[in-house]
Amino acid sequence: MTIAAHPNRTVEELRGPLGLSQPGAARLVQRLVNAGWVERTGPGGRGGHRLTPTATGCRLLDELFDARRAALLDLLEPLPDNERQALAATLERLLTARTTDTISAKHLCRLCERRTCARCPVTRAADGDPDA
Repeated sequence: MTIAAHPNRTVEELRGPLGLSQPGAARLVQRLVNAGWVERTGPGGRGGHRLTPTATGCRLLDELFDARRAALLDLLEPLPDNERQALAATLERLLTARTTDTISAKHLCRLCERRTCARCPVTRAADGDPDA
């Protein structure tokens, strides 16, 4: 999810949001490459390879998002619209309170479905938006 949200990052740039050591991140990336979900692009060298999801990885990610969305809709189904809106506002306040800087924002956003997050409270808080 993090690689798809931020393609062309290196292993080093990936490890921070995931809270992994460099060797742990390298092993994770190798497993993703071996599974055919991620590919390394660009020159290796000191900066490292850039990571991008493969077509198979994107399809898998879409399946995961669809399954998560279905599970959440099922969970929220008993709530009327006004309670769903109140829950969303409460969750946004909690996320905003947990966002202290860009690093915390990247950590919180690591599992987000970025394409559906038009008014991301985490990004706004990291950017210092007073209305976050």
